[in-house]
Amino acid sequence: MAAMMTDDIVWQIKVPIWKPLVGREVAREELARQNAVSTGGLEGSELLNLASNDRVVFTERTEVFQMGDTTVKLRVNAVYEVVDGKIAAWREYYDTVDLARQLGVDPGALVAD
Repeated sequence: MAAMMTDDIVWQIKVPIWKPLVGREVAREELARQNAVSTGGLEGSELLNLASNDRVVFTERTEVFQMGDTTVKLRVNAVYEVVDGKIAAWREYYDTVDLARQLGVDPGALVAD
């Protein structure tokens, strides 16, 4: 995934709660961290809608993933800005309260500083 990003990508994992991550190596580290705590793309994951123009791609999808013993099913919207065939910006939108409820945690625990 990181190979599809620009060197200076701006990735905001949860708009507006999380601060954007900047840079391909920072994004690569975050992807590795996420892969260590969850397994994504499980059965039931589905791309619901896709729209694009010359520079922007919008997706609406259902993500099913495993975190520990918990299976999570979450609706996610993402906006990607593409420059010279690579992702220059990536913003994701999802319901943090729904995620927290499924994980059995306080929603405040899902806010990154």
